[in-house]
Amino acid sequence: MDFLKTYKFESIEELCEKVTDTIENMGEHQIVAVVAKYEDACEIIRELVYYDYNLKEIDLSSPESSEYDDEYEVRVCDGEIFCERMKRNCQYILSGANTVYFMSDVNSRVINSYPDAHAKYEVEIGEDLEDECGCAHCGDGVKILKDDDGDMHGFTFSKSDDRGYSSYSFYASDEATVHDLLDEIADILNIM
Repeated sequence: MDFLKTYKFESIEELCEKVTDTIENMGEHQIVAVVAKYEDACEIIRELVYYDYNLKEIDLSSPESSEYDDEYEVRVCDGEIFCERMKRNCQYILSGANTVYFMSDVNSRVINSYPDAHAKYEVEIGEDLEDECGCAHCGDGVKILKDDDGDMHGFTFSKSDDRGYSSYSFYASDEATVHDLLDEIADILNIM
């Protein structure tokens, strides 16, 4: 079971600033990764090059030319950028990244690829994230996370008040566990 803090950024550039800050605050040989779909992965790599990281090994191709439409891992280790597909033979691969940022549009199953990561975050990108429902600090409540088959395997709970915004995500491979926990939280917080 994984609970993820959510970071909201207006742009990929802001996300890459956060990634760079994370890298600078870590020791040598530490790996920071961003899990993203093709378009975002391209933009993230372009931005990290701007921060003077060197391209080392990049396996990235458009969904139209490669028929691969799943997630990529863009990672930085010792000043070098690596990028590879997160799925091989229809299975997610394991990664040794220490800190991971998951774009909000990736499949929640990819979280299991990072069993040893000490920090995992969900990332939402967009200028109007605060105004999705027409008010500041909006978005309190629960968002259901479904896999490719439409089965529920998690949820994100968000809450804001005068002190700020908090968001936590829960993922389980067992749909019944998700339903039970979601019902308990809804009862406690009287949100559904």
